[in-house]
Amino acid sequence: MSTPDVQFAEGLTGSSLLYDAMTEARSVDPALPALPDPKAFRKGLPDLICAFEAQRAASVHRVELAKQLSDHVLDHTRLGDRRLVDALDDGVASPLTLVDGTGTPGWVPSVTYRDETYTGSAIGALAQRMREDHQLTDAAADALRWVARELLGEPVVLTGKRFAVLGAGAELAPTPYLLAAGAKVLWVDKKLPELVPSAFAGTLAYAEDASDLLAHVPSIGAQLARAAADGPLHVGLFAYAPGKGRELRLTAAMNALADRVEDLASVSMWVSPTTPGEVAPGERDDRHARRRSAPRWQRALCRARMLPEPAFHAAGDVQIARSIVPLQGPTYLAAQYLGKMMAAEAWAARRAPMRVSANVAGITHTASLEHPLFLAGFRGAPTFGVEIFRPDQTRVISTLLMLHDLFNPAAPAAEADLAAPERARRVAGQAVHGGVRSAPFVLDHTIRVAAMVGLAKEPSLLGKLRG
Repeated sequence: MSTPDVQFAEGLTGSSLLYDAMTEARSVDPALPALPDPKAFRKGLPDLICAFEAQRAASVHRVELAKQLSDHVLDHTRLGDRRLVDALDDGVASPLTLVDGTGTPGWVPSVTYRDETYTGSAIGALAQRMREDHQLTDAAADALRWVARELLGEPVVLTGKRFAVLGAGAELAPTPYLLAAGAKVLWVDKKLPELVPSAFAGTLAYAEDASDLLAHVPSIGAQLARAAADGPLHVGLFAYAPGKGRELRLTAAMNALADRVEDLASVSMWVSPTTPGEVAPGERDDRHARRRSAPRWQRALCRARMLPEPAFHAAGDVQIARSIVPLQGPTYLAAQYLGKMMAAEAWAARRAPMRVSANVAGITHTASLEHPLFLAGFRGAPTFGVEIFRPDQTRVISTLLMLHDLFNPAAPAAEADLAAPERARRVAGQAVHGGVRSAPFVLDHTIRVAAMVGLAKEPSLLGKLRG
């Protein structure tokens, strides 16, 4: 008999889950904007969700709304004929295969940015340069400077630290760096590890029959519970697979697993910049500066409404970037918004002293973004001050921000005396947005014009678009 996969309740899609979750949220705060019918919702989703998030982030019910929105997905996710959260009761931990690395513990991070390489503590200077280039928030720059000052004077050593990495083999997962630093890592990924002991310094643990996050969820849950019972456990949620709703189903499965374990030391994830995130004061200043210095041809396109403004939706003092990319689809957006942003805020506000790390990672040229329009947009993006990062850049920078959140006593979700709404707000503040949050024009239109620029620079991409 085949093993059932994690699925949504019958008839539900990512779009309908998002629509229903946002509609039901008005029972908590009627001031939230009412939604049109589902067809009009799908058509107007980019602006509707940004306007909705502006009102939510400004609401006195911000934390309650985050929990309701994130719980909505779990309430409608099934494993076989049962709710996923109930099916976790059936989990049995499997025996683990353990592989001890033979290398010397110590990871020395290195990032090449705009033809200059920053290694170890020099990453503090990288933070300053990226901030001057409008690539990240003040909070992210401060976090990288703290890491450079406190952790990078010598190789990073994590001997004795224990991690469970869900999606351990993902392109942007921090797994190789954790193992290089000597950590003990529980590997959870459909793709089993192929590392030889000499390639790492920590201990690698995995179970073949507790590896598939859509089919083996109860067994994985039992593995996590057993690991957490042995001492502080840091859990990373990094699995991703596009198509057939997998990105949202995987996110729901990982969230259900993290919710299940009571005494986790931390939960970490990366968040896409193409989500309705808050524009910090520094990014507002950057946006004004970039708008004033925009080339004449961009200002002309703005007057012709090919590059529309404003680049944000506002509610009171809150501004939310109009950074949705419709081509990524409503299911991807639901995974990022409900499954990551809202879940992170709810955890940060309600599960102290558990650390929550949910930093925004820049647009990255990963294997999942090989669509011709994206490739053309990537080619033209620098014309608009938007940086497209390589996977190695994003993985190193994001891992360093994660280490800040896990080990800095003053990290966003670490200060227990903060009010819950402030904890929720701060956990979303560290963003390496690559210029997206400080862009003067609406992102989707900017990408389309950038794609035309990219096609002019690399005409061979036109054939891929036509194909």
